Amino acid sequence: MDVTLRKALPRDSRELARLFFEVRRNAFTWRDPATFALDDFEFQSAAENITVAEDRAGAIVGFVSVWAPDSFVHHLFVAIHAQGLGVGPKLLHSLHDWLPFPHRLKCSAPNSKAEAFYRKRGWTEIGRGDSSDGPYLSMELAAPAANRAHRIAIAACPSPLAAGGPDAIHFLSTMNSTPIDPLQKTGGMVYFARMLDKIRKHAGGDLRADFHDSLGKGMDGRCTDFLRVDYADLKERVLKGGTDEEILKWCFVTGRELNDGDIYTWNHFIGKLGWRDPSSEVLARRKRENKLAHRDDIVTMFEFFDVDEQRAPLIT
Repeated sequence: MDVTLRKALPRDSRELARLFFEVRRNAFTWRDPATFALDDFEFQSAAENITVAEDRAGAIVGFVSVWAPDSFVHHLFVAIHAQGLGVGPKLLHSLHDWLPFPHRLKCSAPNSKAEAFYRKRGWTEIGRGDSSDGPYLSMELAAPAANRAHRIAIAACPSPLAAGGPDAIHFLSTMNSTPIDPLQKTGGMVYFARMLDKIRKHAGGDLRADFHDSLGKGMDGRCTDFLRVDYADLKERVLKGGTDEEILKWCFVTGRELNDGDIYTWNHFIGKLGWRDPSSEVLARRKRENKLAHRDDIVTMFEFFDVDEQRAPLIT
Protein backbone atom coordinates (compact mmCIF):
# COMPACT_ATOMS: atom_id res chain seq x y z
CA MET A 1 0.00 0.00 0.00
CA ASP A 2 1.35 3.41 -0.99
CA VAL A 3 1.42 5.60 2.12
CA THR A 4 3.08 8.79 3.31
CA LEU A 5 4.48 9.07 6.83
CA ARG A 6 4.35 12.31 8.77
CA LYS A 7 4.21 13.62 12.31
CA ALA A 8 0.79 13.67 13.94
CA LEU A 9 -0.98 17.02 14.15
CA PRO A 10 -3.60 18.24 16.63
CA ARG A 11 -6.28 17.98 13.97
CA ASP A 12 -5.59 14.23 13.70
CA SER A 13 -6.72 13.49 17.26
CA ARG A 14 -10.32 12.56 16.46
CA GLU A 15 -9.36 10.31 13.53
CA LEU A 16 -6.62 8.62 15.55
CA ALA A 17 -8.95 8.07 18.50
CA ARG A 18 -11.50 6.40 16.22
CA LEU A 19 -8.87 4.16 14.61
CA PHE A 20 -7.47 3.22 18.04
CA PHE A 21 -10.96 2.38 19.30
CA GLU A 22 -12.09 0.37 16.28
CA VAL A 23 -8.94 -1.71 15.84
CA ARG A 24 -8.74 -2.66 19.53
CA ARG A 25 -12.38 -3.72 19.62
CA ASN A 26 -11.78 -5.86 16.54
CA ALA A 27 -8.43 -7.39 17.54
CA PHE A 28 -8.59 -7.73 21.33
CA THR A 29 -11.34 -10.36 21.32
CA TRP A 30 -10.35 -11.67 24.76
CA ARG A 31 -11.38 -8.39 26.39
CA ASP A 32 -14.86 -7.06 27.18
CA PRO A 33 -15.75 -4.57 24.37
CA ALA A 34 -17.30 -2.31 27.00
CA THR A 35 -13.81 -1.58 28.37
CA PHE A 36 -12.85 0.39 25.25
CA ALA A 37 -13.70 4.07 24.88
CA LEU A 38 -13.02 6.75 22.29
CA ASP A 39 -11.17 8.93 24.79
CA ASP A 40 -8.65 6.14 25.56
CA PHE A 41 -6.31 7.39 22.86
CA GLU A 42 -5.75 10.85 24.34
CA PHE A 43 -4.91 9.39 27.74
CA GLN A 44 -2.77 6.50 26.52
CA SER A 45 -0.68 8.53 24.05
CA ALA A 46 -0.11 11.65 26.15
CA ALA A 47 3.36 13.20 25.63
CA GLU A 48 4.37 10.51 23.13
CA ASN A 49 5.97 10.85 19.70
CA ILE A 50 3.37 9.90 17.11
CA THR A 51 3.91 9.14 13.44
CA VAL A 52 0.91 8.58 11.17
CA ALA A 53 0.57 6.87 7.79
CA GLU A 54 -1.69 8.50 5.20
CA ASP A 55 -3.04 6.88 2.05
CA ARG A 56 -3.21 8.67 -1.30
CA ALA A 57 -6.56 10.19 -0.38
CA GLY A 58 -5.09 11.71 2.78
CA ALA A 59 -6.86 9.34 5.16
CA ILE A 60 -4.94 8.04 8.18
CA VAL A 61 -4.53 4.28 7.90
CA GLY A 62 -2.15 3.67 10.79
CA PHE A 63 0.07 5.17 13.47
CA VAL A 64 2.94 4.35 15.81
CA SER A 65 3.22 6.02 19.20
CA VAL A 66 6.51 6.02 21.11
CA TRP A 67 7.68 7.01 24.58
CA ALA A 68 11.06 8.29 23.37
CA PRO A 69 13.01 8.53 26.69
CA ASP A 70 12.86 4.73 27.02
CA SER A 71 12.77 3.88 23.27
CA PHE A 72 9.45 2.22 24.12
CA VAL A 73 7.01 1.50 21.29
CA HIS A 74 3.69 1.95 23.09
CA HIS A 75 1.21 1.59 20.23
CA LEU A 76 1.31 0.34 16.64
CA PHE A 77 -2.13 0.24 15.02
CA VAL A 78 -3.25 -0.13 11.42
CA ALA A 79 -6.79 0.39 10.15
CA ILE A 80 -8.65 -2.87 9.60
CA HIS A 81 -8.94 -2.42 5.83
CA ALA A 82 -5.21 -1.64 5.51
CA GLN A 83 -3.82 -4.55 7.51
CA GLY A 84 -1.48 -6.95 5.73
CA LEU A 85 -0.51 -4.30 3.13
CA GLY A 86 2.85 -3.24 4.59
CA VAL A 87 1.71 -0.21 6.57
CA GLY A 88 2.75 -1.58 9.99
CA PRO A 89 6.28 -2.58 8.92
CA LYS A 90 6.84 0.81 7.31
CA LEU A 91 5.76 2.65 10.47
CA LEU A 92 7.91 0.42 12.62
CA HIS A 93 10.95 0.76 10.38
CA SER A 94 10.67 4.55 10.38
CA LEU A 95 11.80 4.47 14.02
CA HIS A 96 15.21 3.14 12.99
CA ASP A 97 16.25 6.58 11.72
CA TRP A 98 15.85 8.43 15.00
CA LEU A 99 14.95 6.24 18.01
CA PRO A 100 18.02 4.85 19.88
CA PHE A 101 18.35 1.09 20.01
CA PRO A 102 17.38 -1.22 21.56
CA HIS A 103 13.68 -0.64 20.98
CA ARG A 104 11.26 -2.20 23.47
CA LEU A 105 7.56 -2.96 23.69
CA LYS A 106 4.97 -5.02 25.54
CA CYS A 107 2.80 -7.42 23.57
CA SER A 108 -0.37 -8.79 25.11
CA ALA A 109 0.15 -12.54 25.60
CA PRO A 110 -3.18 -13.56 23.98
CA ASN A 111 -2.31 -11.53 20.89
CA SER A 112 -0.48 -14.29 19.04
CA LYS A 113 -0.87 -12.51 15.70
CA ALA A 114 1.00 -9.44 16.98
CA GLU A 115 3.66 -11.59 18.61
CA ALA A 116 4.31 -13.39 15.32
CA PHE A 117 4.46 -10.03 13.51
CA TYR A 118 7.20 -8.74 15.80
CA ARG A 119 9.19 -11.98 15.92
CA LYS A 120 9.26 -12.08 12.11
CA ARG A 121 10.91 -8.66 12.18
CA GLY A 122 13.66 -9.56 14.61
CA TRP A 123 12.08 -8.76 17.96
CA THR A 124 12.92 -11.20 20.76
CA GLU A 125 11.22 -11.99 24.05
CA ILE A 126 13.13 -10.72 27.10
CA GLY A 127 10.56 -11.40 29.81
CA ARG A 128 6.94 -11.79 30.82
CA GLY A 129 4.66 -10.03 33.26
CA ASP A 130 1.12 -9.20 34.31
CA SER A 131 -0.81 -5.94 34.27
CA SER A 132 -4.36 -4.73 34.74
CA ASP A 133 -4.91 -5.65 31.05
CA GLY A 134 -3.65 -9.21 31.56
CA PRO A 135 -0.40 -11.09 30.88
CA TYR A 136 2.12 -9.67 28.43
CA LEU A 137 5.47 -10.38 26.77
CA SER A 138 8.31 -7.87 27.01
CA MET A 139 10.09 -7.74 23.65
CA GLU A 140 13.20 -6.02 22.36
CA LEU A 141 14.74 -5.15 19.01
CA ALA A 142 18.52 -4.77 18.91
CA ALA A 143 20.26 -2.61 16.31
CA PRO A 144 20.24 -4.35 12.90
CA ALA A 145 23.42 -6.33 12.25
CA ALA A 146 24.35 -4.21 9.24
CA ASN A 147 23.99 -1.08 11.35
CA ARG A 148 26.19 -2.47 14.12
CA ALA A 149 28.83 -3.63 11.66
CA HIS A 150 28.84 -0.22 9.98
CA ARG A 151 29.36 1.53 13.30
CA ILE A 152 32.15 -0.83 14.32
CA ALA A 153 33.93 -0.40 10.99
CA ILE A 154 33.85 3.39 11.23
CA ALA A 155 34.93 3.40 14.86
CA ALA A 156 37.89 1.14 14.05
CA CYS A 157 38.96 3.09 10.96
CA PRO A 158 41.74 5.64 11.60
CA SER A 159 40.16 8.59 9.80
CA PRO A 160 39.62 12.30 10.45
CA LEU A 161 36.11 11.43 11.61
CA ALA A 162 37.41 9.31 14.44
CA ALA A 163 39.98 11.85 15.56
CA GLY A 164 37.49 13.77 17.63
CA GLY A 165 36.35 10.74 19.64
CA PRO A 166 32.75 9.57 20.05
CA ASP A 167 31.40 13.12 20.03
CA ALA A 168 32.79 13.68 16.55
CA ILE A 169 30.29 11.27 15.03
CA HIS A 170 26.58 11.90 15.46
CA PHE A 171 23.80 9.37 14.90
CA LEU A 172 25.64 7.16 12.41
CA SER A 173 23.19 4.66 11.05
CA THR A 174 22.87 2.74 7.84
CA MET A 175 24.46 3.85 4.59
CA ASN A 176 22.80 6.82 2.87
CA SER A 177 21.17 8.17 6.01
CA THR A 178 19.55 11.57 6.46
CA PRO A 179 20.86 14.40 8.64
CA ILE A 180 19.75 14.93 12.20
CA ASP A 181 16.79 17.08 13.20
CA PRO A 182 17.45 20.78 12.43
CA LEU A 183 15.92 21.70 15.79
CA GLN A 184 18.80 20.11 17.68
CA LYS A 185 20.62 22.98 19.37
CA THR A 186 24.29 23.81 19.87
CA GLY A 187 24.85 26.66 22.30
CA GLY A 188 21.16 27.46 21.93
CA MET A 189 21.47 27.70 18.12
CA VAL A 190 19.29 25.50 15.88
CA TYR A 191 20.42 23.97 12.57
CA PHE A 192 24.18 24.31 13.28
CA ALA A 193 24.42 20.68 14.48
CA ARG A 194 22.60 19.49 11.35
CA MET A 195 25.08 21.30 9.11
CA LEU A 196 28.02 19.65 10.88
CA ASP A 197 26.27 16.28 10.79
CA LYS A 198 25.95 16.51 7.01
CA ILE A 199 29.66 17.25 6.68
CA ARG A 200 30.62 14.22 8.79
CA LYS A 201 28.17 11.83 7.13
CA HIS A 202 29.25 12.95 3.66
CA ALA A 203 32.91 12.41 4.52
CA GLY A 204 32.07 8.95 5.85
CA GLY A 205 30.05 7.99 2.75
CA ASP A 206 26.88 7.87 4.84
CA LEU A 207 24.88 10.87 3.60
CA ARG A 208 21.86 10.27 1.38
CA ALA A 209 22.77 11.16 -2.20
CA ASP A 210 20.18 13.90 -2.72
CA PHE A 211 21.84 16.00 -0.01
CA HIS A 212 25.25 16.09 -1.70
CA ASP A 213 24.62 18.97 -4.12
CA SER A 214 23.27 21.24 -1.39
CA LEU A 215 26.30 21.00 0.90
CA GLY A 216 27.47 24.50 1.71
CA LYS A 217 24.44 26.01 -0.04
CA GLY A 218 20.91 26.92 0.96
CA MET A 219 20.55 26.83 4.73
CA ASP A 220 24.22 25.86 5.12
CA GLY A 221 25.17 29.04 3.30
CA ARG A 222 22.79 31.15 5.35
CA CYS A 223 24.25 29.71 8.55
CA THR A 224 27.90 30.30 7.62
CA ASP A 225 27.04 33.80 6.35
CA PHE A 226 25.37 34.58 9.67
CA LEU A 227 28.46 33.35 11.52
CA ARG A 228 30.73 35.08 8.97
CA VAL A 229 32.86 32.00 8.34
CA ASP A 230 33.79 30.34 5.07
CA TYR A 231 32.10 26.97 4.50
CA ALA A 232 35.30 25.38 3.14
CA ASP A 233 37.17 26.45 6.28
CA LEU A 234 34.35 25.15 8.47
CA LYS A 235 34.38 21.78 6.68
CA GLU A 236 38.14 21.48 7.19
CA ARG A 237 37.72 22.28 10.91
CA VAL A 238 34.90 19.73 11.34
CA LEU A 239 36.93 16.92 9.79
CA LYS A 240 39.77 17.58 12.20
CA GLY A 241 37.46 16.38 14.96
CA GLY A 242 35.89 17.93 18.03
CA THR A 243 32.44 18.43 19.47
CA ASP A 244 29.79 20.69 18.00
CA GLU A 245 30.28 23.07 20.92
CA GLU A 246 34.02 23.29 20.27
CA ILE A 247 33.43 23.99 16.58
CA LEU A 248 30.85 26.68 17.36
CA LYS A 249 33.41 28.38 19.59
CA TRP A 250 35.87 28.19 16.69
CA CYS A 251 33.27 29.95 14.53
CA PHE A 252 32.94 32.69 17.15
CA VAL A 253 36.69 33.26 17.04
CA THR A 254 37.11 32.91 13.26
CA GLY A 255 33.97 34.81 12.32
CA ARG A 256 31.90 36.65 14.89
CA GLU A 257 30.57 35.80 18.32
CA LEU A 258 26.81 35.64 18.67
CA ASN A 259 24.97 36.99 21.70
CA ASP A 260 21.61 35.78 22.97
CA GLY A 261 19.78 38.30 20.77
CA ASP A 262 21.63 37.11 17.67
CA ILE A 263 20.78 33.49 18.41
CA TYR A 264 17.13 34.36 19.04
CA THR A 265 16.99 36.19 15.70
CA TRP A 266 18.65 33.27 13.88
CA ASN A 267 16.39 30.62 15.40
CA HIS A 268 13.22 32.48 14.48
CA PHE A 269 14.43 33.31 10.99
CA ILE A 270 15.64 29.85 10.00
CA GLY A 271 12.78 28.05 11.77
CA LYS A 272 10.19 29.90 9.67
CA LEU A 273 12.07 29.74 6.38
CA GLY A 274 9.66 28.88 3.57
CA TRP A 275 6.65 30.54 5.18
CA ARG A 276 5.59 33.60 3.16
CA ASP A 277 9.13 34.55 2.16
CA PRO A 278 11.35 34.22 -0.96
CA SER A 279 12.03 30.58 -0.03
CA SER A 280 8.35 29.70 -0.37
CA GLU A 281 8.89 28.90 -4.05
CA VAL A 282 11.71 26.51 -3.15
CA LEU A 283 9.50 24.79 -0.59
CA ALA A 284 6.66 24.45 -3.10
CA ARG A 285 9.02 22.91 -5.65
CA ARG A 286 10.45 20.45 -3.13
CA LYS A 287 6.92 19.42 -2.14
CA ARG A 288 5.95 18.84 -5.77
CA GLU A 289 9.09 16.80 -6.43
CA ASN A 290 8.31 14.59 -3.45
CA LYS A 291 4.58 14.24 -4.20
CA LEU A 292 3.66 16.35 -1.19
CA ALA A 293 1.97 19.24 -2.99
CA HIS A 294 -1.32 18.34 -1.30
CA ARG A 295 0.18 18.73 2.17
CA ASP A 296 -1.03 22.19 3.20
CA ASP A 297 0.25 21.58 6.73
CA ILE A 298 3.85 21.77 5.51
CA VAL A 299 4.55 25.51 5.49
CA THR A 300 8.23 25.72 6.50
CA MET A 301 11.40 23.98 5.36
CA PHE A 302 11.83 22.43 8.80
CA GLU A 303 8.38 20.82 8.50
CA PHE A 304 9.30 19.53 5.05
CA PHE A 305 12.48 17.97 6.49
CA ASP A 306 10.41 16.16 9.14
CA VAL A 307 8.20 14.52 6.52
CA ASP A 308 10.90 13.88 3.91
CA GLU A 309 13.26 12.32 6.47
CA GLN A 310 10.53 10.39 8.28
CA ARG A 311 11.17 11.72 11.75
CA ALA A 312 8.48 11.73 14.42
CA PRO A 313 8.69 14.89 16.45
CA LEU A 314 6.59 15.18 19.60
CA ILE A 315 2.98 15.99 18.75
CA THR A 316 2.08 19.57 19.65
